[in-house]
Order: sequence, then structure tokens, then C-alpha cells
Amino acid sequence: MADKQNAAKAEKSKAPSGKSQKKANVFVRFFQSAKNTAARLGRYFRDVKSEMKKVVWPGKKQIINNTIVVLVVMAIASVIVLALDTSFITLLKLAIGA
Repeated sequence: MADKQNAAKAEKSKAPSGKSQKKANVFVRFFQSAKNTAARLGRYFRDVKSEMKKVVWPGKKQIINNTIVVLVVMAIASVIVLALDTSFITLLKLAIGA
């Protein structure tokens, strides 16, 4: 019985004090948080890789066609903006009398 009490006292004396116990808990929480973050980051990149395999990339012909469509629409929009700008400037000059 005395041996058990002595062993318990020895364990208590080995246990860290309150401040060092709190420091140890802070470090444990920090490393657990870092481990969780690394796991989430790894899962994110695995998911990205999986989704990238599902993407259907356009072919060369489709890219060329889409590029031409964009350029034509931009040219038409530019002409419309130019015509509106010119007409508004002309109307403003007539209204002012310049």
C-alpha cells in the first residue's frame, strides 16, 4: 500500500505545473490545428485534381470559332458606341449653339 502511495506522489511530482501544463496544451492544440489544416489542404488538392479530370476542354476548331465570334461582337459594339458618341456630341453642340 505504501508503495502505491509513493508511486502516486512520484507521478504528481513529475507532472508539469499549472503554467507549463497550459503551455503544453497550447502547443498540442497548435500542432493539432496545423495537422487538421494540412489534411484539409491535401483533401482540397485531391478534389481539384479529380474535378480537373472531369473537365471537357474545347478543341482547336471550337476555340478559333469562339475567338472569331468575340472579335466580331467587339467590333460591332465599338461601332455602336462610336455612333452614339458622335451623335450625342453633335446634339450637344447644336443645343449649346457652338
